[in-house]
Amino acid sequence: MSDAGRVRNPMFPLHTAAKVVLGAAFALVVDGGLMAAFGVTSFLGFGSHFFPCVKAPWGITHVNGLGNPLSGLRAGISTAPGTFQVCVNQPGITQRLLSDLTTVPSELLYVGLAVLVVQLARTTAGQGAFTLRTAGQLRRLAWVLLIGEFVAGGVQAAATLGLFDSMTTYRTSPIAAVEFWPFPWLALFVSLGLLTFARIVRLGVILREENEATI
Repeated sequence: MSDAGRVRNPMFPLHTAAKVVLGAAFALVVDGGLMAAFGVTSFLGFGSHFFPCVKAPWGITHVNGLGNPLSGLRAGISTAPGTFQVCVNQPGITQRLLSDLTTVPSELLYVGLAVLVVQLARTTAGQGAFTLRTAGQLRRLAWVLLIGEFVAGGVQAAATLGLFDSMTTYRTSPIAAVEFWPFPWLALFVSLGLLTFARIVRLGVILREENEATI
């Protein structure tokens, strides 16, 4: 078949973007691991030049109003005057791990979504866009995005609160984790859109099969 008659995979742009994300993630892991091993920088909370910071929400901070607005900070904790960002100058193992958990869950979710997109693109390239398998993969992508955002966001919020608590002499209520958890509105609407499109694809396949059966 000539190039003019060949149907282009409708998932091609997203497929390319997903492969770029996976390649970049692999390169960052290798590069970060090597640089941390040689002490050039930090990677996943380990190595040199690592100072985990938390931007504390107003609702859970203690204010003294004496230039540095935050009170109740432990020794070795620094903050810039007039800000609510606190940092650990010499983090321990627990603080390093908590700092990792403030970002790694979302990063793993994005890598997982990129893998699912690549699988979906391969299915549409080999079998076409309107198949029951494509509909199933769209549903899986939607649910992984939706549930993954809630789980990753919850883990990151809890880790951020734990890191903040390790910097202060007082303790906050566990429910204060919601202060660090922005509701994933975008993921919710994108997931609903994917579920709707998956339903449209599934109904289209069923109608096509019924029409073919009547001919």
